[in-house]
Amino acid sequence: MKLQKIQFKENLPLKIEVHSINRFPIHWHEDITEIILPIKGSVDIKANFEEIHLDEGDFFFINNKTIHSIRSDDESIVLLFYINLDHFEEQFPYIKYMFFRNSIYEELLGKSQVDLETKERFKIHFRNLLISIFAESLNPSVSTQMYDMLIHKLVYQMIYEFNWLQLLKKDGDFISSVHLDRYHRIVKYIQENYSQKINLDDIVSMEYITKTYFSHFWKNLSTYSFSERINYERVLKSEFLLLKNMTITEISHQCGFSDTKYYYRTFKKWYGCMPLEHKEKCFAYESMGHKYKKLDLEDVKPLFEAYMKKFFIYDNSLEEDIDFSSIINKYLYLKYYHTAHGKSSTTDKYLILDPFKYSSHTDDGEIKFNWTTMDLFINLVIDFEFTLKVKFNTDNINRNVVSEYVNIFLESSINRYGMDLFKSCHFLINYKDSLIFDNTKPIEKLITDRFEDVTISYYIEP
Repeated sequence: MKLQKIQFKENLPLKIEVHSINRFPIHWHEDITEIILPIKGSVDIKANFEEIHLDEGDFFFINNKTIHSIRSDDESIVLLFYINLDHFEEQFPYIKYMFFRNSIYEELLGKSQVDLETKERFKIHFRNLLISIFAESLNPSVSTQMYDMLIHKLVYQMIYEFNWLQLLKKDGDFISSVHLDRYHRIVKYIQENYSQKINLDDIVSMEYITKTYFSHFWKNLSTYSFSERINYERVLKSEFLLLKNMTITEISHQCGFSDTKYYYRTFKKWYGCMPLEHKEKCFAYESMGHKYKKLDLEDVKPLFEAYMKKFFIYDNSLEEDIDFSSIINKYLYLKYYHTAHGKSSTTDKYLILDPFKYSSHTDDGEIKFNWTTMDLFINLVIDFEFTLKVKFNTDNINRNVVSEYVNIFLESSINRYGMDLFKSCHFLINYKDSLIFDNTKPIEKLITDRFEDVTISYYIEP
């Protein structure tokens, strides 16, 4: 078992390798997220305590510092995407502490209320991105700008759609960036101090919150208790020490367990066996030898083209007028600009949100709002006290269903963001002629029935 270092080209945060794999050695990467995509045959992955079977069409995230191995019975062909997390740390300070995943753990699936259909569309869209990026890597005439845009889009979707907290939430839930940052800050603190005794007092003092607030915060975001999360991190760290010449007592003590029996109990909970049994399994795997071969990208081009024809799926339900990555860039620019300059500004700051701009329709004609995009802008309103203006631009919507769509948006928004967000909101309703103006009166009533003393204005765009 060893640290596998990846050499990235200058200013390029992605490296792609193709391997024919029978048995890939046990290893891990530091400050790297790896994505495994089999394009011929299937593979079995061992990642920490978890065993995952990947068929063609599937992909899997190997998170930062995750001990893993890959094997197959038929020397499958696999694309390995390595993402340099250092490159994105300025934009996302806690990216190294995020846990990326594209499926719910089986034991949580029955309890989960997530929209599995939406998550499946996210997976299709992400696989399309992986295919597009590899296809462009084979294209000698691709522009640096285009390739860079695709890579950033890949990382943005990892963060906003496959971050474990985002994946687990119900479709109607909203997690503010403040809460996400706090959660990842706490995970960072645990990972940096796992060998010591970690008290709740340390956390609440660091975050300037009360224990009661922390209890509600943690319960709302995490599927495990705070003490379970600490011991989970300790057990993962212990796996690095198991293959060294150390006793169980030494490992237990170095990983912060107060007693060896607690280490045994926690290890078996996650790995399903005792530490020495796991150590023996690792040695047995390594003793079988390694059998894999790095292939030239051009050599797999015909194979990849067959894979692309089979698995690239056009999904217009996720397409927007404005590219998702450009929305993220706009959000990040506003966020960091306001952090640097906003507090000294005395001018009013408004954020105008047009929900129909970020919507699409299902096959049966139902409207589907893009909450992933709108969440980004609502975060700006919450984090930096922008004044929210909701603009109902109904130009391209059948007047017979406008009121229904507005009602769906208002009900969903209140459930998602809470009533308080809209108390000082300014609603803008457009009209073109007197007939449409008369048709906007039901919209006005939908708003005033829910919010007292709300500001409503009508506007015309020439």
